[in-house]
Amino acid sequence: MRLFGTARVESFGRNLFGVNPLVVYDPTIRDMVVENVQKVIHQPCGWVTAREVTTVTGVSNSGTAITLPLATGDGQPPCIANYTVMTRPLAHKDRTGQVDAITGQMWIDIGAGIPEE
Repeated sequence: MRLFGTARVESFGRNLFGVNPLVVYDPTIRDMVVENVQKVIHQPCGWVTAREVTTVTGVSNSGTAITLPLATGDGQPPCIANYTVMTRPLAHKDRTGQVDAITGQMWIDIGAGIPEE
C-alpha cells in the first residue's frame, strides 16, 4: 500500500523507497539533522528550520520547514512529520533534490518544553 510514496517521489524527483532518508541532506549536515530529529522525538518538541536547497534541475532555492513528532503505539518505532514551504515556487516538473544547508533553527514547545542548548 502506498499512502505517501507517489507524492514523495514527486516531491524529491526520485524514488526514496528503501533508501536512508538522510540522502536528501548534504553529508556535512546529516549528523546535525539526526541529532535534532532525536531531540524532536524524545523531548517531544517542534523544530523550525530555514533551509537552502538545490532542485533536481540545479536551481538554488530556500524554504522554511517544521518537523514535529508523531505519536506511535508502544513498541513501534518513533516517527516524525516534516512540512517545507519553498520561498519561490518550483518550475513545472522541477523538484527538491537536496537540502544543502540549514541556516537557522528555532525550537517549538508543544507541551514538553524545548531542548537545552
